Amino acid sequence: MEEEKKIQLKKLVKELESYRGRKTELISYYLPPNYDINSAIAQISAEIATARNIKSDTTRNNVIDALERVANALRNVGKVGKNGLVIFSGNVGKGKDEFKVWVIEPPEPLNLKIYRCDNQFLVEPLKELLKEKEVFGLIVLDSKEVTIGILRGKNIEVIYNDESNVPSKTVKGGWSQQRYKRIREQALEEWLKEIGEKASQIFLQNDAKGILIGGPGPIKEEFVKNEYLDYRLRDKIIAVKDVGYTNEYGLQELVNRSEEELSKTEVVREKIILKKFFEAISKLQNNVVYSVAEVLKYLEIGALEELIISEDFNFGKIRLLCKSCGNVREEENFLDKIDKKCNVCGKEMEIEDFNNYFDKILETAKKYNTKVYIVSSQTSEGQQFLSFGGIGGFSRFKLD
Repeated sequence: MEEEKKIQLKKLVKELESYRGRKTELISYYLPPNYDINSAIAQISAEIATARNIKSDTTRNNVIDALERVANALRNVGKVGKNGLVIFSGNVGKGKDEFKVWVIEPPEPLNLKIYRCDNQFLVEPLKELLKEKEVFGLIVLDSKEVTIGILRGKNIEVIYNDESNVPSKTVKGGWSQQRYKRIREQALEEWLKEIGEKASQIFLQNDAKGILIGGPGPIKEEFVKNEYLDYRLRDKIIAVKDVGYTNEYGLQELVNRSEEELSKTEVVREKIILKKFFEAISKLQNNVVYSVAEVLKYLEIGALEELIISEDFNFGKIRLLCKSCGNVREEENFLDKIDKKCNVCGKEMEIEDFNNYFDKILETAKKYNTKVYIVSSQTSEGQQFLSFGGIGGFSRFKLD
Protein backbone atom coordinates (compact mmCIF):
# COMPACT_ATOMS: atom_id res chain seq x y z
CA MET A 1 0.00 0.00 0.00
CA GLU A 2 1.32 3.45 -0.91
CA GLU A 3 2.34 5.44 2.16
CA GLU A 4 0.02 8.34 1.31
CA LYS A 5 -3.02 6.09 0.85
CA LYS A 6 -2.13 4.33 4.06
CA ILE A 7 -2.05 7.61 5.99
CA GLN A 8 -5.34 8.79 4.46
CA LEU A 9 -7.01 5.50 5.38
CA LYS A 10 -5.54 5.69 8.87
CA LYS A 11 -7.00 9.18 9.34
CA LEU A 12 -10.39 8.00 8.11
CA VAL A 13 -10.36 5.00 10.46
CA LYS A 14 -9.48 7.32 13.34
CA GLU A 15 -12.43 9.56 12.44
CA LEU A 16 -14.83 6.62 12.14
CA GLU A 17 -13.70 5.30 15.53
CA SER A 18 -14.61 8.62 17.14
CA TYR A 19 -18.32 8.34 16.27
CA ARG A 20 -20.92 6.78 18.54
CA GLY A 21 -24.58 6.23 17.77
CA ARG A 22 -27.25 6.99 20.32
CA LYS A 23 -28.50 3.42 19.86
CA THR A 24 -27.54 0.56 17.51
CA GLU A 25 -28.01 2.65 14.35
CA LEU A 26 -24.60 2.93 12.64
CA ILE A 27 -24.23 0.70 9.56
CA SER A 28 -21.01 -1.05 8.49
CA TYR A 29 -21.18 -3.05 5.26
CA TYR A 30 -18.23 -5.04 3.83
CA LEU A 31 -18.45 -6.75 0.44
CA PRO A 32 -15.79 -9.10 -1.03
CA PRO A 33 -14.15 -8.52 -4.44
CA ASN A 34 -16.48 -8.58 -7.47
CA TYR A 35 -19.56 -9.32 -5.34
CA ASP A 36 -22.89 -9.09 -7.20
CA ILE A 37 -24.20 -5.56 -6.61
CA ASN A 38 -27.86 -6.60 -7.07
CA SER A 39 -27.54 -9.20 -4.32
CA ALA A 40 -26.09 -6.53 -2.04
CA ILE A 41 -28.98 -4.13 -2.78
CA ALA A 42 -31.48 -6.96 -2.14
CA GLN A 43 -29.88 -7.66 1.25
CA ILE A 44 -30.10 -3.98 2.26
CA SER A 45 -33.76 -3.87 1.16
CA ALA A 46 -34.44 -6.86 3.41
CA GLU A 47 -32.68 -5.10 6.29
CA ILE A 48 -34.86 -2.02 5.72
CA ALA A 49 -37.99 -4.17 5.96
CA THR A 50 -36.71 -5.69 9.22
CA ALA A 51 -35.84 -2.26 10.62
CA ARG A 52 -39.49 -1.15 10.29
CA ASN A 53 -40.25 -3.33 13.33
CA ILE A 54 -37.93 -1.34 15.66
CA LYS A 55 -40.07 0.10 18.48
CA SER A 56 -38.20 3.36 19.10
CA ASP A 57 -39.27 5.96 16.54
CA THR A 58 -35.91 7.76 16.60
CA THR A 59 -33.83 4.59 16.29
CA ARG A 60 -36.12 3.16 13.59
CA ASN A 61 -35.94 6.33 11.50
CA ASN A 62 -32.16 6.61 11.90
CA VAL A 63 -31.55 2.98 10.92
CA ILE A 64 -33.88 3.12 7.90
CA ASP A 65 -32.36 6.42 6.75
CA ALA A 66 -28.82 5.02 7.09
CA LEU A 67 -29.76 1.85 5.18
CA GLU A 68 -31.44 3.80 2.38
CA ARG A 69 -28.24 5.80 1.99
CA VAL A 70 -26.28 2.53 1.75
CA ALA A 71 -28.66 1.30 -0.96
CA ASN A 72 -28.26 4.59 -2.88
CA ALA A 73 -24.48 4.34 -2.57
CA LEU A 74 -24.56 0.82 -4.01
CA ARG A 75 -26.67 1.97 -6.96
CA ASN A 76 -24.29 4.88 -7.61
CA VAL A 77 -21.20 2.65 -7.45
CA GLY A 78 -22.74 0.18 -9.91
CA LYS A 79 -20.36 -2.69 -9.22
CA VAL A 80 -17.97 -4.01 -6.61
CA GLY A 81 -14.33 -3.68 -7.64
CA LYS A 82 -11.42 -6.11 -7.53
CA ASN A 83 -10.57 -5.20 -3.92
CA GLY A 84 -14.13 -5.29 -2.59
CA LEU A 85 -16.21 -2.44 -1.16
CA VAL A 86 -16.83 -0.95 2.29
CA ILE A 87 -19.71 1.41 3.16
CA PHE A 88 -20.29 3.18 6.47
CA SER A 89 -23.53 5.09 7.06
CA GLY A 90 -25.28 6.68 9.99
CA ASN A 91 -26.35 9.69 12.01
CA VAL A 92 -23.11 10.86 13.64
CA GLY A 93 -24.38 14.23 14.84
CA LYS A 94 -24.25 15.06 18.53
CA GLY A 95 -27.80 15.93 19.45
CA LYS A 96 -28.82 16.69 15.85
CA ASP A 97 -29.37 14.94 12.53
CA GLU A 98 -26.08 14.73 10.66
CA PHE A 99 -26.12 11.72 8.38
CA LYS A 100 -22.88 10.78 6.66
CA VAL A 101 -21.94 8.05 4.22
CA TRP A 102 -18.43 6.82 3.41
CA VAL A 103 -17.83 4.60 0.37
CA ILE A 104 -14.38 3.02 0.35
CA GLU A 105 -12.65 0.76 -2.16
CA PRO A 106 -9.98 -0.97 -0.05
CA PRO A 107 -6.38 -0.48 -1.27
CA GLU A 108 -5.91 -4.25 -1.06
CA PRO A 109 -8.33 -7.18 -1.57
CA LEU A 110 -10.60 -7.57 1.45
CA ASN A 111 -12.27 -11.00 1.29
CA LEU A 112 -15.06 -10.29 3.76
CA LYS A 113 -18.84 -10.09 3.69
CA ILE A 114 -20.11 -8.42 6.85
CA TYR A 115 -23.28 -6.51 7.67
CA ARG A 116 -23.29 -4.82 11.08
CA CYS A 117 -25.75 -2.42 12.74
CA ASP A 118 -24.28 -1.19 16.02
CA ASN A 119 -23.65 1.91 18.11
CA GLN A 120 -20.19 2.21 16.52
CA PHE A 121 -18.66 1.48 13.13
CA LEU A 122 -16.81 -1.79 12.57
CA VAL A 123 -13.31 -0.69 11.47
CA GLU A 124 -11.12 -3.63 12.60
CA PRO A 125 -10.85 -5.18 9.08
CA LEU A 126 -9.56 -1.84 7.73
CA LYS A 127 -7.13 -1.54 10.64
CA GLU A 128 -5.72 -4.95 9.68
CA LEU A 129 -4.89 -3.56 6.23
CA LEU A 130 -2.88 -0.79 7.89
CA LYS A 131 -0.57 -3.17 9.71
CA GLU A 132 2.92 -3.47 8.29
CA LYS A 133 3.28 -6.05 5.56
CA GLU A 134 6.99 -5.80 4.94
CA VAL A 135 8.76 -9.01 3.99
CA PHE A 136 11.17 -10.68 6.41
CA GLY A 137 13.40 -13.62 5.56
CA LEU A 138 13.23 -16.73 7.77
CA ILE A 139 15.76 -19.57 8.10
CA VAL A 140 15.68 -22.48 10.55
CA LEU A 141 18.55 -24.90 10.22
CA ASP A 142 20.88 -27.45 11.76
CA SER A 143 23.31 -29.95 10.25
CA LYS A 144 20.47 -32.19 9.05
CA GLU A 145 17.68 -29.98 7.73
CA VAL A 146 16.87 -26.44 6.62
CA THR A 147 13.61 -24.63 5.97
CA ILE A 148 13.56 -21.19 4.35
CA GLY A 149 10.50 -18.99 4.25
CA ILE A 150 9.26 -15.42 4.20
CA LEU A 151 7.03 -13.54 6.61
CA ARG A 152 4.64 -11.12 4.92
CA GLY A 153 2.44 -9.35 7.43
CA LYS A 154 1.15 -12.22 9.57
CA ASN A 155 1.52 -14.86 6.87
CA ILE A 156 4.42 -17.30 6.81
CA GLU A 157 5.16 -18.88 3.46
CA VAL A 158 7.49 -21.89 3.20
CA ILE A 159 9.68 -21.44 0.12
CA TYR A 160 12.30 -24.17 0.48
CA ASN A 161 13.00 -27.28 2.56
CA ASP A 162 15.86 -29.76 2.24
CA GLU A 163 17.78 -32.41 4.15
CA SER A 164 21.56 -32.72 4.16
CA ASN A 165 24.06 -35.51 3.66
CA VAL A 166 26.29 -34.26 6.46
CA PRO A 167 27.55 -37.28 8.48
CA SER A 168 26.66 -37.46 12.15
CA LYS A 169 29.33 -36.75 14.77
CA THR A 170 29.64 -40.45 15.58
CA VAL A 171 32.78 -42.02 14.01
CA LYS A 172 31.97 -44.91 11.66
CA GLY A 173 33.84 -48.18 12.02
CA GLY A 174 37.21 -48.29 10.22
CA TRP A 175 37.52 -44.50 9.96
CA SER A 176 40.12 -42.54 11.90
CA GLN A 177 38.62 -39.87 14.11
CA GLN A 178 40.56 -37.01 12.49
CA ARG A 179 39.80 -38.10 8.95
CA TYR A 180 36.10 -38.52 9.77
CA LYS A 181 36.06 -35.07 11.41
CA ARG A 182 37.59 -33.44 8.29
CA ILE A 183 35.05 -35.13 6.01
CA ARG A 184 32.19 -33.99 8.26
CA GLU A 185 33.50 -30.41 8.45
CA GLN A 186 33.85 -30.23 4.67
CA ALA A 187 30.33 -31.61 4.15
CA LEU A 188 28.94 -29.15 6.72
CA GLU A 189 30.67 -26.22 5.01
CA GLU A 190 29.21 -27.24 1.64
CA TRP A 191 25.79 -27.60 3.28
CA LEU A 192 25.92 -24.11 4.84
CA LYS A 193 27.21 -22.61 1.60
CA GLU A 194 24.28 -24.17 -0.26
CA ILE A 195 21.83 -22.77 2.32
CA GLY A 196 23.40 -19.31 2.04
CA GLU A 197 23.10 -19.27 -1.75
CA LYS A 198 19.50 -20.48 -1.73
CA ALA A 199 18.41 -18.11 1.06
CA SER A 200 20.18 -15.14 -0.56
CA GLN A 201 18.40 -15.78 -3.85
CA ILE A 202 14.99 -15.97 -2.12
CA PHE A 203 15.47 -12.94 0.13
CA LEU A 204 16.86 -10.69 -2.61
CA GLN A 205 14.01 -11.60 -4.95
CA ASN A 206 11.46 -10.76 -2.23
CA ASP A 207 13.25 -7.58 -1.08
CA ALA A 208 13.47 -8.76 2.55
CA LYS A 209 13.70 -5.87 5.02
CA GLY A 210 15.11 -8.04 7.78
CA ILE A 211 16.21 -11.63 8.40
CA LEU A 212 15.48 -13.99 11.30
CA ILE A 213 17.61 -17.10 11.83
CA GLY A 214 16.93 -19.98 14.20
CA GLY A 215 17.76 -23.55 15.03
CA PRO A 216 18.16 -26.04 17.89
CA GLY A 217 21.96 -25.99 18.11
CA PRO A 218 25.15 -23.99 17.40
CA ILE A 219 25.00 -24.37 13.59
CA LYS A 220 22.90 -21.19 13.27
CA GLU A 221 25.62 -19.12 14.98
CA GLU A 222 28.25 -20.69 12.73
CA PHE A 223 26.11 -19.82 9.69
CA VAL A 224 25.98 -16.15 10.78
CA LYS A 225 29.59 -15.90 11.94
CA ASN A 226 31.07 -17.27 8.70
CA GLU A 227 28.89 -14.97 6.54
CA TYR A 228 27.29 -17.46 4.19
CA LEU A 229 24.60 -14.96 3.19
CA ASP A 230 25.08 -12.48 0.33
CA TYR A 231 26.94 -9.36 1.53
CA ARG A 232 23.83 -7.24 0.77
CA LEU A 233 21.86 -9.19 3.36
CA ARG A 234 24.28 -9.58 6.26
CA ASP A 235 23.37 -6.27 7.91
CA LYS A 236 19.69 -7.20 7.75
CA ILE A 237 19.97 -10.01 10.31
CA ILE A 238 17.83 -8.74 13.20
CA ALA A 239 17.55 -11.86 15.38
CA VAL A 240 19.19 -15.25 15.96
CA LYS A 241 17.02 -17.48 18.15
CA ASP A 242 17.02 -20.95 19.69
CA VAL A 243 14.09 -22.94 18.30
CA GLY A 244 13.27 -26.62 18.65
CA TYR A 245 12.46 -27.46 15.03
CA THR A 246 13.95 -26.98 11.57
CA ASN A 247 10.71 -27.50 9.63
CA GLU A 248 7.60 -25.36 9.08
CA TYR A 249 6.85 -25.43 12.80
CA GLY A 250 10.32 -24.03 13.39
CA LEU A 251 9.53 -21.00 11.20
CA GLN A 252 6.41 -20.29 13.29
CA GLU A 253 8.38 -20.70 16.52
CA LEU A 254 11.09 -18.38 15.17
CA VAL A 255 8.53 -15.67 14.41
CA ASN A 256 6.90 -16.08 17.83
CA ARG A 257 10.24 -15.72 19.60
CA SER A 258 11.17 -12.63 17.53
CA GLU A 259 8.07 -10.50 18.18
CA GLU A 260 10.05 -7.81 19.99
CA GLU A 261 12.61 -7.45 17.18
CA LEU A 262 9.89 -7.37 14.51
CA SER A 263 7.91 -4.69 16.35
CA LYS A 264 10.94 -2.43 16.46
CA THR A 265 11.81 -2.33 12.76
CA GLU A 266 9.51 0.56 11.78
CA VAL A 267 10.26 2.34 15.05
CA VAL A 268 14.00 2.08 14.41
CA ARG A 269 13.66 3.75 10.99
CA GLU A 270 11.70 6.59 12.57
CA LYS A 271 14.24 6.99 15.35
CA ILE A 272 17.11 7.26 12.84
CA ILE A 273 15.57 10.10 10.79
CA LEU A 274 14.33 11.98 13.88
CA LYS A 275 17.72 11.64 15.58
CA LYS A 276 19.31 13.13 12.46
CA PHE A 277 16.77 15.98 12.56
CA PHE A 278 17.24 16.86 16.24
CA GLU A 279 21.03 16.63 16.01
CA ALA A 280 20.99 19.02 13.04
CA ILE A 281 18.98 21.52 15.09
CA SER A 282 21.30 21.23 18.10
CA LYS A 283 24.35 21.76 15.87
CA LEU A 284 22.68 24.71 14.10
CA GLN A 285 23.18 23.09 10.69
CA ASN A 286 22.16 25.52 7.96
CA ASN A 287 20.31 22.87 5.95
CA VAL A 288 17.74 21.93 8.61
CA VAL A 289 14.25 23.39 8.23
CA TYR A 290 11.62 23.12 10.95
CA SER A 291 8.83 25.73 10.98
CA VAL A 292 5.68 25.29 8.90
CA ALA A 293 6.29 28.55 7.05
CA GLU A 294 9.92 27.68 6.29
CA VAL A 295 9.14 24.12 5.18
CA LEU A 296 6.37 25.33 2.84
CA LYS A 297 8.65 28.03 1.45
CA TYR A 298 11.41 25.54 0.58
CA LEU A 299 8.98 22.87 -0.58
CA GLU A 300 7.07 25.07 -3.02
CA ILE A 301 10.21 26.02 -4.97
CA GLY A 302 11.62 22.48 -5.01
CA ALA A 303 14.43 23.30 -2.57
CA LEU A 304 13.55 20.67 0.04
CA GLU A 305 15.54 17.44 -0.29
CA GLU A 306 13.93 15.50 2.59
CA LEU A 307 10.54 16.12 4.21
CA ILE A 308 9.62 14.74 7.61
CA ILE A 309 5.94 15.00 8.57
CA SER A 310 3.97 13.52 11.45
CA GLU A 311 0.91 11.44 10.62
CA ASP A 312 -0.86 13.66 13.22
CA PHE A 313 0.14 16.93 11.52
CA ASN A 314 -2.87 19.25 11.93
CA PHE A 315 -2.02 22.62 10.38
CA GLY A 316 -4.37 24.17 7.83
CA LYS A 317 -7.13 26.67 7.11
CA ILE A 318 -9.76 26.82 9.84
CA ARG A 319 -13.20 28.43 9.62
CA LEU A 320 -14.94 29.31 12.91
CA LEU A 321 -18.52 30.42 13.53
CA CYS A 322 -19.93 32.14 16.61
CA LYS A 323 -23.51 31.00 17.03
CA SER A 324 -24.18 33.77 19.54
CA CYS A 325 -23.49 36.75 17.28
CA GLY A 326 -22.97 35.17 13.83
CA ASN A 327 -19.33 36.27 13.57
CA VAL A 328 -17.20 34.22 11.14
CA ARG A 329 -13.42 34.00 11.31
CA GLU A 330 -10.92 32.20 9.06
CA GLU A 331 -7.24 31.69 9.77
CA GLU A 332 -4.30 29.36 9.15
CA ASN A 333 -3.25 27.63 12.34
CA PHE A 334 -2.75 24.35 14.15
CA LEU A 335 -6.11 22.79 14.98
CA ASP A 336 -5.18 22.23 18.63
CA LYS A 337 -3.82 25.77 19.08
CA ILE A 338 -6.74 27.76 17.71
CA ASP A 339 -8.21 30.46 19.96
CA LYS A 340 -11.96 29.84 19.89
CA LYS A 341 -12.90 33.02 21.75
CA CYS A 342 -15.07 35.27 19.58
CA ASN A 343 -13.41 38.63 19.00
CA VAL A 344 -16.85 40.30 18.79
CA CYS A 345 -18.92 38.96 21.69
CA GLY A 346 -16.37 36.93 23.65
CA LYS A 347 -18.34 33.65 23.47
CA GLU A 348 -16.78 30.36 22.33
CA MET A 349 -16.88 29.79 18.59
CA GLU A 350 -17.41 26.44 16.84
CA ILE A 351 -15.08 25.01 14.18
CA GLU A 352 -17.16 24.83 11.00
CA ASP A 353 -14.48 23.60 8.63
CA PHE A 354 -10.84 22.51 8.73
CA ASN A 355 -8.74 22.10 5.58
CA ASN A 356 -5.66 20.18 6.70
CA TYR A 357 -2.62 20.93 4.49
CA PHE A 358 -1.27 17.38 4.95
CA ASP A 359 -2.36 16.04 1.53
CA LYS A 360 -1.38 19.26 -0.27
CA ILE A 361 2.12 19.07 1.25
CA LEU A 362 2.58 15.44 0.13
CA GLU A 363 1.43 16.30 -3.40
CA THR A 364 3.95 19.16 -3.59
CA ALA A 365 6.73 16.89 -2.29
CA LYS A 366 5.92 14.32 -4.99
CA LYS A 367 5.99 17.03 -7.65
CA TYR A 368 9.58 17.96 -6.78
CA ASN A 369 10.81 14.41 -5.99
CA THR A 370 11.32 15.29 -2.33
CA LYS A 371 11.99 12.20 -0.20
CA VAL A 372 9.17 11.89 2.36
CA TYR A 373 9.31 10.36 5.85
CA ILE A 374 5.90 10.02 7.53
CA VAL A 375 6.49 9.39 11.24
CA SER A 376 4.14 8.36 14.02
CA SER A 377 3.62 10.03 17.37
CA GLN A 378 3.78 6.74 19.27
CA THR A 379 7.41 7.16 20.38
CA SER A 380 9.00 9.81 22.60
CA GLU A 381 10.88 11.12 19.56
CA GLY A 382 7.64 11.27 17.57
CA GLN A 383 5.93 13.18 20.36
CA GLN A 384 8.84 15.62 20.58
CA PHE A 385 8.72 16.12 16.81
CA LEU A 386 4.98 16.80 16.98
CA SER A 387 5.65 19.47 19.61
CA PHE A 388 7.86 21.18 16.99
CA GLY A 389 4.79 21.37 14.77
CA GLY A 390 5.04 17.90 13.25
CA ILE A 391 6.93 19.02 10.17
CA GLY A 392 10.57 19.56 9.22
CA GLY A 393 13.22 18.54 6.77
CA PHE A 394 16.53 19.17 5.05
CA SER A 395 17.08 21.61 2.20
CA ARG A 396 19.04 21.02 -0.98
CA PHE A 397 20.62 24.43 -0.53
CA LYS A 398 20.29 27.40 1.81
CA LEU A 399 18.02 30.28 0.81
CA ASP A 400 18.94 33.87 1.60
